[in-house]
Amino acid sequence: MAKEKLKTKRTIVRDKLLVKNLLSAFFKISWMIWPTAIEKLALRLFFSPVNYQLSPAEKLLLDQARPFQINVRNKKVQCWQWGEGPIVILAHGWNGRGIQFQPLITALLKADYSVITFDATGHGASEGKTSNYFEFSDTLRTLWHSIDKHRVQAVIGHSLGACALINFASKESYRKLVVLIAPALKLRQLLFETFESHGVPKIVYLNLVQNLEMRHQYSVFSDNPSQLIKRVKNEILIIHDENDKAIPFADSEHMAEMYDHITLKATTGLGHKRILSDKSVIDEIVSMISGKKTAKIQKAS
Repeated sequence: MAKEKLKTKRTIVRDKLLVKNLLSAFFKISWMIWPTAIEKLALRLFFSPVNYQLSPAEKLLLDQARPFQINVRNKKVQCWQWGEGPIVILAHGWNGRGIQFQPLITALLKADYSVITFDATGHGASEGKTSNYFEFSDTLRTLWHSIDKHRVQAVIGHSLGACALINFASKESYRKLVVLIAPALKLRQLLFETFESHGVPKIVYLNLVQNLEMRHQYSVFSDNPSQLIKRVKNEILIIHDENDKAIPFADSEHMAEMYDHITLKATTGLGHKRILSDKSVIDEIVSMISGKKTAKIQKAS
């Protein structure tokens, strides 16, 4: 039985390597003939988010919000606001939606805060078929200049949304609490590794990224979150699960060790997404925003 499992595993690895090599050959040959078409194909393959299915509880909470829209690079971005108190802005991650913070939104409203969230370009109710880190960042910066910024008490982001918050906080006059949940701090490296793991030749993905940089006036190197966070002097709380399979926990741990204004709270057993709905995590965030003594996050078994 053990030998059969090992043989099956080797077959799977071999098949994956074959597919990767075939895809790489396809990109290399096609790039020399149809560079523009291949760039568009790569854009669709790697920058098109999947559809997020709303739960009944999320639909109900959306119906209770005050919807509004902002314009980000000629795309209408759908936003929502609840409550009347000090404002907390929430930024979702890749393949997510603003309403996926539903348990946190409910807790913040009970604590008398107002909450603003949005669907990033290409996500949910917003326009566009593709999206990227730069557009996430521009959405936050546009939102910041379209609301009463003096009422903003905290900004909270998950995954790619957390990266965009670092970019936003490094460039705008925001001085309050920043909460980063499972942030992809080494985003540039993760992006390039994703391209390479799928067999995309370096010349193809570097050209694609360069065109995105020119279009959005950002840089994947100088605007890499691991670079920008050094310039953010706000109080920063990072919450990250030790067993996160999507984003390395070690990156958050290393950053917290380097800077005194960054506090890391570790969880265990919540992974990359369940961390958003964990009661201990939510209680920690609300306590931090309220300026109360923070409760210890209970690690999941």
